[in-house]
Amino acid sequence: MKKVTLKDIAAEAGVSVATVSYVLNKSRTQTITPETKQKIWDAAYKLNYFDHHAKAALKKKHPSKRVGILLTNHPYQLVSKYMLYSSFIHQIETGMKAKGYQVSVSTIEANFPQLDLIQTLDVDGLIVVDGWETTIQLISSKVGFGTPLLLVDSWLEDPLFHYVFPDYNELLDRLENSHGQASQGPVLVIMEQLYHATLQDQIASRCAVSPHLELIRLTHGEEQLKAILQRQPNQPVVVLHEAMALMAAKYIESRNITVLQQDRSSELLPPDMNVWSLERPKGELALELLQKMISNPYMKIPPYGRIGLANQPNQKSGRDRS
Repeated sequence: MKKVTLKDIAAEAGVSVATVSYVLNKSRTQTITPETKQKIWDAAYKLNYFDHHAKAALKKKHPSKRVGILLTNHPYQLVSKYMLYSSFIHQIETGMKAKGYQVSVSTIEANFPQLDLIQTLDVDGLIVVDGWETTIQLISSKVGFGTPLLLVDSWLEDPLFHYVFPDYNELLDRLENSHGQASQGPVLVIMEQLYHATLQDQIASRCAVSPHLELIRLTHGEEQLKAILQRQPNQPVVVLHEAMALMAAKYIESRNITVLQQDRSSELLPPDMNVWSLERPKGELALELLQKMISNPYMKIPPYGRIGLANQPNQKSGRDRS
């Protein structure tokens, strides 16, 4: 079989050879549209470009049998990422250890990412949790070519990456239908200023067009949360993870709180709190994608896993604890 070259891909995609080189080598020195990147990747897959290069890379690189999880710390976060993602980390560790892999978990600062840490990573796959766009780009430029990179609770409009995050639009649609019509005022959607900017914007845009949803961004810690809740103690409140739900329950009745259950670790939640569950735990889907990407880094798989919601919200007494 004739070896596929960059020139062949350029001809198939209708772009220059230089543009193909920039995209396939993940260069950040050029501004290339997502559409053009997608055309190049589609052409490379169509011509089986990666079949040859995957075999060559496997010959050169002995697998480390290690995967990494990078938790991004943010200046505004109220709760440790180790706490927020404890169940997620456990699912990844359990699943990858069953395949003979070690799992390394580290934190990285969003504002000042430690490039020396990234450069020393010797992993067969990497998960970045809640990374800012610039942080993700830096990490991508430092990991080895062909090393699978999975983004969790992050988004970057680039076909190079794969994603796992909840479908927040579905959550807000359901909240509007279930709470909006019966409520005397808007549902308060409380969000920390730590989620990836694009996901924040999606949530903000959805709330902005609804008279039944009011978005509140926390920028001054628990004291701000306390003041907001105590001013409107009977207003229905929605929070996006369990730790924030427990914090809110200190100041208002838990029956007025709805929480998006991110990892099915809900044993500590009050029994009368309303809980929306994801169809699948994030750790379960991330593990599935990561294993597929490691087995064949160039295999074409869906670019992201947007996780929908289970059918109905439940109170703790009726929830599945599996």
